[in-house]
Amino acid sequence: MDIVGGAPPARVIEGRVIPAAGHAAGGLKVEVMDADQLEAAPLGSGATQPSGAFRVTYAAGAYAGRHGRFPDVYLLVYDHAGRVVAITRGAVVRNVRGAHEVRVWLSPAPETIRAVPTVRVGRRLVEREVLDALEPAAAERAGGDAPAGAGDAGDSIRALFERLGASPGEDLSDNFCQTPRLRLLQEIGRFKEWDGRSLERVASALTGNLETHKFQHPCPPFVIHFNLDKNDKGPVDPKTSNSPILLPGTQVPVGSTSEAGPPDYVQKICFWLHFALAAYTRPPMALRTPLGGRDIHVFVNPFGASATDGAIFVRNSFSDDRLACTLIHELMHLVQEAYEPKVQGEWHEGREGGAVLAEDFLADAINRYIAEAGTFLRRFGSLADPAQCISRLDYRQALFLKYLAEQHSDRLAGGSDPAAGLQSYRVLLEKFEEFGFVTEAVEKAVSVTSWYQSLFRFDYLDQGELDLASSETLLGNFWLACYLKDLGAAGLEPRFDFMENREPSLAHTIFQTGTPVTGLAPVARAAQAKLRMLGTVTLGSGPGSSVPPFGARFFRVFVAREVESVRVRFAAAGGFRRPLAQIILVEREGQALAIRDIFRSDRMSWDRTMANDREGKLLDHLVVIVGGTENGGAFSLSAQDVPPTPEVMVTAWNRPPGRHYEVDPLDWAWGWVSPDLWVDNDHNGEADLGVVEGMNNRLCVRLHNQGNAEATGIQVELSFQAASGRPIETAWQPVRNSAGQVQVITGESLTPQRSREFVVEWDPGRVPPGQHFNVRAVVTVPGDPNTDDKRAITGFSTVAVPQDGANVELVRRAFHGREDVKVVVARRSQAAGVVLPGELDKVNARGAISGTDRLDTLCVRPAATAAGLADAQEQLDRAVEAGASPAASWKPLTLPDPLGHYPIDPRTLPRGTDADGLITVTHVNEGKVIGGFTWAVRNARGAAPGG
Repeated sequence: MDIVGGAPPARVIEGRVIPAAGHAAGGLKVEVMDADQLEAAPLGSGATQPSGAFRVTYAAGAYAGRHGRFPDVYLLVYDHAGRVVAITRGAVVRNVRGAHEVRVWLSPAPETIRAVPTVRVGRRLVEREVLDALEPAAAERAGGDAPAGAGDAGDSIRALFERLGASPGEDLSDNFCQTPRLRLLQEIGRFKEWDGRSLERVASALTGNLETHKFQHPCPPFVIHFNLDKNDKGPVDPKTSNSPILLPGTQVPVGSTSEAGPPDYVQKICFWLHFALAAYTRPPMALRTPLGGRDIHVFVNPFGASATDGAIFVRNSFSDDRLACTLIHELMHLVQEAYEPKVQGEWHEGREGGAVLAEDFLADAINRYIAEAGTFLRRFGSLADPAQCISRLDYRQALFLKYLAEQHSDRLAGGSDPAAGLQSYRVLLEKFEEFGFVTEAVEKAVSVTSWYQSLFRFDYLDQGELDLASSETLLGNFWLACYLKDLGAAGLEPRFDFMENREPSLAHTIFQTGTPVTGLAPVARAAQAKLRMLGTVTLGSGPGSSVPPFGARFFRVFVAREVESVRVRFAAAGGFRRPLAQIILVEREGQALAIRDIFRSDRMSWDRTMANDREGKLLDHLVVIVGGTENGGAFSLSAQDVPPTPEVMVTAWNRPPGRHYEVDPLDWAWGWVSPDLWVDNDHNGEADLGVVEGMNNRLCVRLHNQGNAEATGIQVELSFQAASGRPIETAWQPVRNSAGQVQVITGESLTPQRSREFVVEWDPGRVPPGQHFNVRAVVTVPGDPNTDDKRAITGFSTVAVPQDGANVELVRRAFHGREDVKVVVARRSQAAGVVLPGELDKVNARGAISGTDRLDTLCVRPAATAAGLADAQEQLDRAVEAGASPAASWKPLTLPDPLGHYPIDPRTLPRGTDADGLITVTHVNEGKVIGGFTWAVRNARGAAPGG
C-alpha cells in the first residue's frame, strides 16, 4: 500500500496489473491521475506486488478542498525502466467514492489497454462486465466444463474465476479446493437475485451434485453417495480387498479395508472422515461437531472437492494420500461453519489456511503449508512475497497459523509437532464467532492463549507511550522467524524458528504439480546493499516503498569493516500510523554468525545508531523489517556510516543486561524485573532484603555504554511507587534521602563499551509493614542519538519468610476500566514460597475498582513446610478435578502449573539473586497478563527456604 500525504486515508484505488506474456507483473509503478485537471495531476502512486496487485491510498481532504466533489481518475503504469507502458485515459473511472478497484491489462498493442470497473459482491470485487453478463446457464456450463486435470480446473472455468475473483491477493482460477469458488457463485446468485433452482443448478454444475447416485453407504453421521456403473458419471472402482490404510506420506497403517464392505474407495472415504471427526471433536482440539451431529452427505463425483452447507463433494479417482488430505481439509470447512459469525471481515479468506493447518495436524508428513509458504500453483506465499496482507492469503495463511499454533502450544508439557497448538485454532474459531472475521478476534485469541504477548500492539504504561511495558508481539516474532530460521545462528530461540523448517513437503507428489520442496523457502528481500565507509544507502524512499496491512518488507545491509557506526533512519508517511519496524544485528564470531541484538519500534519516525565494533566483534550485516499492522503505508528507509557516538542504555525489565529485546515469555519466564535496579545496603553488590524505612538505603542503577565514544553529562532521575502489578504514571514520586533531598545522578561519565553502577540514598519514609516498591530510572545523555533505551522499571523485592509465613502486599488496579483483574501466583521452583489456595480465592473474590488502588495481602509460606507440601498437592488435585493433566494445563493463565515449575530466566535478575527461591504475583485481565511483581523468598536467617 502506498499512503500519500499526512491525513488519514479516505480514498483507495486498488487492482491488478496483468502483463503481456513474458513480462513481470511485480515492481511496476502505478500512478493515479486526476482527470479533472487540465494538466496531469497525480493523486498518489504505488508499486505492484509480484502478483500484479496494487493499492494506492490518497488523502481526500486536499481534493475535496479544491473541488468539493468526487474525483474522476485514470492510471499510468510504468515499467522497471520508468517508461509508461499503460495509460487508461480512455477509460476514466468517474466519481470515485471510498474504495474502488480496477484491473489493467498490459499488451504490446497500446490500443488494447483498458481499465475494468468492478463491483463488490460479498467479500470480493468482481468485474462489472462479467457480472452483468453472467447468467445461471453460463455459470452452469463453466462449472460443468471442469475436467479432472491438475488443479481441478479447465480453461473455461479458470478464465471465468480469474475474472470473478478480482480481489488482489486471491486467485480463484486454479485451486484444489473448490469451496471458495462455490461460495462466490452462491454470493453472485444471491446478489443478482437468481431463483433457488438456478442457484442449485449452478452449485451442482461445480460439484456434480445433480448427477444421479445409485448407491448409498451410511456410516453415521456420514452418508456416502456414489456410482459403480461405468456408464454413469463418476463411478468408483468397485474393487474390495483386505488392505491397510496408511497415514498419508508414510508406511504407517492406521486402518484397513475389508472384502466384505463396499468398494475400497468408499471405505477409505468413511475411514478418513471418522478419523478426522474424532480428532476434531475430542480433546485437545474439542471442536464442535458439524451440523450438530446430523447426517453429513458426501457425494462422490468426477469433479474436484468442496464443502458447504453441510455437504462434502469429493472426486471419484483421488490417490490414497490425496483422498485423505482432501477429506481432512473439507471436513474442517464444515467444522468452521459451526463457528460462522454474522460479521464478515478481512480474515475470512484464512478459512482455507485453517483447513491446510488441519491437514498438518492429522497428516503431518505432507507439510503442504511449507509448499504454500513459497511458490506453489503460480501463487506466492508469505515467504516468497512477504509484502502481502496475511489476512487475505487464503491457503497461504497456513504458515502464519502454524506459527501461531507452535508458539501457543503447551510448551510446559514439551509440546512438539504436529500436536503443538491443536487447541489454539479452536480458540481462534471461537473468537471469530464472537467478534467476526476481524483483526480484533485474532488479537483476542492471541491474548488468551499466549504468555504476555499481543498480536502486534506494543504495551505502554503511560498515555505518552514513554514507559514501554512490552514490545513482544506474535506478528513481530513471526517476521523475525521468517528470516532468522535460515541464519544458522547458534542457540536460536524457538520463537525465531519453525519446528519443521527443514522438513520436506510432499505437496508436489500428492497434488502432481510443481517441483520438490525440501523445506521452508528463504524469505524474499525487497533490497540488499553494502554500507561502506562514509557511505549512505537508501533502502526505501516514500511512495516507492510501502507495505500493506499485515505485510512486511525485508532489507539486508552488509557492513564494511571500516564503518565506525551505522545509523538507520526510518520515516512513515502520514497514514502509516502504527508501523512495526525491527532491526536484527548479526555479528560474526569466527566462522559462525550470532544475533547481537534486536531493536523494535512502533514509532512513525526514528533513528537508531549502533557501533560496528562491540567488544572486538564486528557486524556482519543487519536486517531491517518494516511491517504493516492494522494499517500499512509508504515509508523511507536508509542506512549511513556516522562517526562514533555514545550509546548509553539502562536495561528494561525481562531482558538480560544490555539487551533490547525481551526473553522468550513462554513458560512464564517473565518476572517484571530489571537487572539494572536494586537495593544493596550491605555493600556486597547483591540485592538485599527489602527496603528499610527511616534510613538511607543504597539504591543502585547500572548503565551500559554500547557505543564507541565516551558519554559525558549523564543524568539519571529516579522515582518509586507502591508495589503494583502494573505501575501507573500518576503514582510516581521522586526518590529522596533522609534529609528530603531529591536524588538525581548528574554530571557523570561512562567510557565506551563499559558498564558502571551508580548509587543514591533512598529513604522511602514511613510505610506500612511489608510494603514493597516499583522503582523507575530515566536516563538523559547529551550527544547520544538514541532515545528509546533510556527508561527502566523494576518490580522486584526480597522478603524474609519465617516458618509461619510472611505477608507481601501488591496494589491491584482496574485495567483500562475493566475491573475483572485476577491474581495468579507463579512459583519459580520447588524452593519458592507458596500461597494457600483458599487465601488466594479470598483475594480474587474482591474485584479491582476503577480509579482505586486495591491493596492485596498474600501470606507466603516456606515451600519446605508441611503446609507448603500440602498446598502443592491440593493445587494438583484441584487441577486434575478441573480436567487438566498433572503436568500442565493448556490454559496456564487461569491455572498455573500446580507443582510450581516456572523457572525464571536468571539473566533478567539483579546481580547475585538466586533464581530458585522466587515467587511472582501476576495480574490477569480477560486472559491477558497485564503485569506482575517478583519476590525473592528467603527464610528469616537469610537463606533460601529449603536451601
